[in-house]
Order: sequence, then structure tokens, then C-alpha cells
Amino acid sequence: MNQSVATYEEKGRILAKQLLDKSTQYKWVSDSVDTYAIYDQVWKNLQGQNILVEIKVRSCKMDKYKSALLEASKYDALRNIADNHNCLIYYVNFYDDGVKIYHINDLFGYTKKTIKAPAKTFVNKKDKIDKQVYELNNDKLIHKLIL
Repeated sequence: MNQSVATYEEKGRILAKQLLDKSTQYKWVSDSVDTYAIYDQVWKNLQGQNILVEIKVRSCKMDKYKSALLEASKYDALRNIADNHNCLIYYVNFYDDGVKIYHINDLFGYTKKTIKAPAKTFVNKKDKIDKQVYELNNDKLIHKLIL
């Protein structure tokens, strides 16, 4: 049985706060106001710069995926906010055995590709449509933590 999007998002927010409690590089600032917000959390780095954070939780081990998929429309919306407010953008993927954090302010050289994916979320397995995504590789990976 599939978990709801809200359940996955709440799990991701909690995991991120737990991770940041142990971090010396970042601190949690706020959660987004609702489930359908453009970003999930705001963090702050040591220099005091805000970071917009998109969080995804995957129910598998990290080595199952060599890259991370990010919906192009989500990236475009995050990029618009970041440009207007001088923020960084991080994409955080939690797995059963670890965390990968991507710095995605600049996806220069990346091309969008079209995949078949659920209409509303990757959690939903029905109603597949064509979606444009970016496939993030290790050049954007800034932290990989084994839990």
C-alpha cells in the first residue's frame, strides 16, 4: 500500500531536522507553510545565507539509484524564488541507509528529459503521464551521509 504524499513529506521534514540537529554547517530556519509549497524547508549556512530545500524520501537503499530525478517544473519554481531572494537551492534525498544532498542553483549543461511518471507524485503508482525532469549526477552532490 502506498503512503500519502503528506506522510512522505512530513517524514522528510522530521528527518531533515534530526540531521541538522547534528550539523555544524547548517541550521533549520522553517518548514514551508503547506504540503503544496514550492519548497519544503529553509535552512541557513554558516555565512547566514538562506537555502531553499526540496526534500524527497525514498524507501530503498542509496545504491539503488546512481542519480536523482528532479521535476523540471519544481526546479524552475525554486530557481525563480532563489533568484529573487538571493538563496541557495538544495535537493535532499533520504534513503533507508543514508542521505544525499545536491546543490542545484546552477544546472547549466543539464538537459531536461521526459519520463513516464505519476501525475501527482512519484509516490503514486497510477495515472502515469510524461514529465520533464533533470537527472542529477554526482557533480551536484555536495554531501553523502551513511546513516
